[in-house]
Amino acid sequence: MPLVQIFTTRSILSAGGDNSVKPMLTALPKIIAEHLSIPVAGGKLTPNDIIVRVNQRNDHDYFPEHFEVIIEAQEFPERLANLNERAEKIADDLYFLTPRNIYPSVWLTFKKGVFVETRGRCDR
Repeated sequence: MPLVQIFTTRSILSAGGDNSVKPMLTALPKIIAEHLSIPVAGGKLTPNDIIVRVNQRNDHDYFPEHFEVIIEAQEFPERLANLNERAEKIADDLYFLTPRNIYPSVWLTFKKGVFVETRGRCDR
């Protein structure tokens, strides 16, 4: 289950109209699922598989990018084979969905790990 963390400013998150990032945030799970899905067991993703956390930067943060997207996903050889291409496609999709004055940067990392969910267990 990929984890996507967004780091940005309050003013970007609260902007409305043509400056709103809401259309991009709404489309984000579908974009990530599309570009990270692979045809192996455990590699097929849907938008519901994507966890998105949005973080507002504070006065103590320093990062030059004002809209940073960090994606962590399970490592598979099939994903690693074209890591740069996947990151570029995600960045392009996000770029075309964000307002003109916002330039998202994308960090895409694959890790060995596991996600365990307890919802749906019937033992209590």
